[in-house]
Amino acid sequence: MGDLDATDYKAIKNESEHKIAILEAKLNEIPLMAVSPAETETLLDKAITKLIQLDVIYCNSDTNIQREIISSMHPEKFTLKTCNIEPPKLTFYSNLSCRLITRYG
Repeated sequence: MGDLDATDYKAIKNESEHKIAILEAKLNEIPLMAVSPAETETLLDKAITKLIQLDVIYCNSDTNIQREIISSMHPEKFTLKTCNIEPPKLTFYSNLSCRLITRYG
């Protein structure tokens, strides 16, 4: 593998800039309000209801769903040692997961 010479660099740069311009044009064509305010409110209500019932959903789910729930709140890897969470950073969701596992695990 060698270094790029100036001609190759300029060709790659021009091609990339052209692709970026095309993608930006497509992005500008997307309507800003793809969902009506009423639809947004309905979606938010459903999401809030699911969040409020998360403990019930967790407890009534099989192990795979429980893992999905925890993984959705913890994008980083972590380990559990006798209910001591040792993630890279402790978040609100980490505390919630520990409480769920301690209470229902």
